[in-house]
Amino acid sequence: MVKQTALFSGAKAGAQDGHRNRGMAFEHALGEMHEIYRTLGIGRIEKNFCPTQIVKGGQWAKIIGRSTVDYVGVLKGGRMVAFDAKDCCEDKIELSRLQEHQRLYLDEVMVLGGLAFVLVRFGCGDVMRIPIRAWDYAIAARCAPETADTMEIDGWKPSGKAHIKCSEIPDSWKVEGYDWARRCEDAEQRC
Repeated sequence: MVKQTALFSGAKAGAQDGHRNRGMAFEHALGEMHEIYRTLGIGRIEKNFCPTQIVKGGQWAKIIGRSTVDYVGVLKGGRMVAFDAKDCCEDKIELSRLQEHQRLYLDEVMVLGGLAFVLVRFGCGDVMRIPIRAWDYAIAARCAPETADTMEIDGWKPSGKAHIKCSEIPDSWKVEGYDWARRCEDAEQRC
């Protein structure tokens, strides 16, 4: 089955339109925040799009490849930032929501000195900036629960479950509004 995404407003609606529209609202809010960052000289953040091919006379776009992560850019001072944005209807996010190639990309950005994280908007409305190291720890603890006690970031330890719960995330990862760049200096070692 070929994945398809509506390209024009006149295209047919998909079965998951409610969730897609919720995700689009999150994406729109981030776009506005990134424009503020650009205007104030805080950073330049760009949205990545999946490679697509126009089909059916221009009504649909078929996804023909995979993108890295949702957003990449640079913050004032020259530090690279890369993150994937996830929107959840619940108070937890499944670890499987971040694809392996995305996780590896974020790991590489972190190793090279960039900020790398997953920005999650939970069903309760809280937005959290989860460092990629924490995501890696959660996956490692899921695969080898005996190692979970040795992993800690900001007092957070992975549960060994297949998800990360909003209520278990430290306050230092919470984002006010959609201003994820605030307090990034504090997160320098963690992300």
